[in-house]
Amino acid sequence: MAGDPIEAVNNALPELHAEIASNPVISHKTRLCIIAFSDEATVELPLSNLADIEATPILEAHGGRSYAAAFRLLRTQIEADMQVITKSGQRVARPAVFFFTDGGPTDGPGEWEAAYADLISPSFKWHPNIVGFAVGDEADYETIKQIATKQGLAARPGLSPAKALAEFVGLLTKSMIQSGNPGPPADDPSEIPEGVFPSGGTTFSDLGRDWRSTPLNPHLRHNPPIGEDNQDPGGDSPGASTNGGPNMSTTVIYPWYIVCDESASMSGDPIEAVNNALPELHAEIASNPVISHKTRLCIIAFSDDATVELPLSNLADIEATPILEVRGGTSYTAAFRLLRTQIDADMQMLTASGQRVARPAVFFFTDGGPTDGPGEWEAAYADLINPSFKWHPNIVGFAVGDEANNETIKAIATKQGLAARAGLSPAKALAEFVGLLTKSMIQSVNAGTPADDPNEIPEGVFPSGGTTFVDLGSENQIGG
Repeated sequence: MAGDPIEAVNNALPELHAEIASNPVISHKTRLCIIAFSDEATVELPLSNLADIEATPILEAHGGRSYAAAFRLLRTQIEADMQVITKSGQRVARPAVFFFTDGGPTDGPGEWEAAYADLISPSFKWHPNIVGFAVGDEADYETIKQIATKQGLAARPGLSPAKALAEFVGLLTKSMIQSGNPGPPADDPSEIPEGVFPSGGTTFSDLGRDWRSTPLNPHLRHNPPIGEDNQDPGGDSPGASTNGGPNMSTTVIYPWYIVCDESASMSGDPIEAVNNALPELHAEIASNPVISHKTRLCIIAFSDDATVELPLSNLADIEATPILEVRGGTSYTAAFRLLRTQIDADMQMLTASGQRVARPAVFFFTDGGPTDGPGEWEAAYADLINPSFKWHPNIVGFAVGDEANNETIKAIATKQGLAARAGLSPAKALAEFVGLLTKSMIQSVNAGTPADDPNEIPEGVFPSGGTTFVDLGSENQIGG
């Protein structure tokens, strides 16, 4: 993007600023955020009323082209911005993204696709409409077509990247003006209205879009039409953003987190047992509409690092559970850090949609002790269970195999620490572990929740280890 292309953008943005800022009706109803990406992504202009800023930022060309970084930051920024706006009492249209690039992604295999899937997932209430723009000889038109949920546009042959990018900013300006003029439909105040997207005119060719027919998230069974609000079945209306607030749904959602050891010692029968058992959990919960409506499951795997293998989901909405693969060491630190970040984001998303949410429940299992340096995992764990973290979870720890550290599992557990009985193979123990989780999810919903204190955070039901696991107790019993 160096040279004329980036210069064209920097010349066009002030024109957009002047056009919108000079119109008090449009500037009052629109907000603009500018995110730039190369090897990483940065917010160059926080979401702003253009009448309130002095000037647009100057963009500079540098580095590679990480779509993954762009999509990750975009999701985080959209979520934060929508919370700020809705908490101020504003009604908000579905976010609209104008994504433009002059080349394909430089990310590793599958990286940008996973970040994109999180961005457009129906479980993310504010999943945006995306218009993709491809300019220049190195542009990847098929990728832009995949990314677009609204339109995929490519600069017509012979048009310089600089000219195309200037026209792109002009289209964005028109979209903002046209969206502000008609106003949102007034007949359904619960609907998320949408902006207006002009055609590419004589500058861009319409590539169409692949998103609705071929979603990139391999776990999602379906995606709702663009602009359709994201609500669970059952008639629960969205309302306040905290448990017990006005218009809060009376239905309680139980979030469950599997945190699974994927270290090299899990190779062979143990990881195979988990991969065989997870589809059974999926089938059991997804086939029961009452249970699936009230529960959500997230799967986090860890070794040297930690990854979200399944974002927090209604199991009736996914096609299949992920396949876990062994790799590397056993970093409890990575697991606890990601777990806290993920819980925080998930709980904000659920409560912002008006749901009442139970305290998150974590089933943490491993076949070995941590490979972190002294004090590392303990610090990450302390942040996770700290009572100052509103959504500090209940944790059930499971130790399997000869190398498991039972004392560490006991220290981690806030609810129960369980160890596989002597002579029980890790594979058998792990299959039983998933069975216990399934029972917990079902029993939690069936047991119901206390209704006398709407501000209380209800908890799930945790069955005993039965004949498979020995109860180690817990050193970290914490209150709600």
